[in-house]
Amino acid sequence: MFFRKKIFMANVLESLMLVCFGLSWPFNLHKLLVSKSTKGVSFFFYILIDIGYACGVLAKVVKYTQGISTPFYLIAVYAVNMIMVTTCIVLYLRYRKLGQ
Repeated sequence: MFFRKKIFMANVLESLMLVCFGLSWPFNLHKLLVSKSTKGVSFFFYILIDIGYACGVLAKVVKYTQGISTPFYLIAVYAVNMIMVTTCIVLYLRYRKLGQ
């Protein structure tokens, strides 16, 4: 029973970390949409962040294949963050192509 409480708490803390990181992406998206500029934005930073989120999801999949269940909400938070970062990447590429 004690072990389950530890796992639950670890999942909650991981979710809170992802939510805190995820709260910054809407602000970043808004800045990109308003400025329509790639100045001060690092494409490789976006790529590394997206790879990190993908690795987090893959880690949960690997745990699942080993019989360790992962709450859906945890994977959902990873997915939402990945979608926001991928949107930033798409906007970056669009604005760079337009020369802005």
